[in-house]
Amino acid sequence: MSNGPRSWQCAGFFTAVTLSVFLAAVVPALAQSLDRGDVAGMIRDQTGAALGGVTVILRETRTGVEREMVTRDDGRYSAPMLSPGVYVVQAARTGFSPATSEPLALVIPPR
Repeated sequence: MSNGPRSWQCAGFFTAVTLSVFLAAVVPALAQSLDRGDVAGMIRDQTGAALGGVTVILRETRTGVEREMVTRDDGRYSAPMLSPGVYVVQAARTGFSPATSEPLALVIPPR
């Protein structure tokens, strides 16, 4: 067994992030301002096990504004009330190689 960094399950990580961003872009939370959206996702390792304690950073690519959170024990994270824009999701945890998503657009549908 290797003591080196393990890699994230890239396909699962990016799929979870992409689906979460897509859903957040389509349906903003009802009780929140209509010009904001939420991003939520789940982080899993290469075996499919949920990873708690992962630091997740969403960075808006144009402004550089970042939102940082840590996944719960079930691997889930959420970032409410984000401005529309293009975001990159970064995930890091001790013992794992860091992962970065492709740019993802958070679009708020017109009213």
